[in-house]
Amino acid sequence: ADVERDFFPLTVDYQERTYAAGKIPGGFFKREGRPSEKETLTSRLIDRPIRPLFPKEFKNEVQIIATVLSLDPEVDPDI
Repeated sequence: ADVERDFFPLTVDYQERTYAAGKIPGGFFKREGRPSEKETLTSRLIDRPIRPLFPKEFKNEVQIIATVLSLDPEVDPDI
């Protein structure tokens, strides 16, 4: 169904998984929780410069998912 939108639906998700640092969640909570404040801010840092690169008339839904797969403790992963 064609939906007429007056905005550009761009979704950016930045995810730092615990397995990237070699840790697996254990105990009562076996899953990753909600995104941290750092992950949310990094998602916005990715969104802001990319959004103006799309044409004004482009209204299709776009998702960008950046997942940290490996982590070096000496280097900040969001750089």
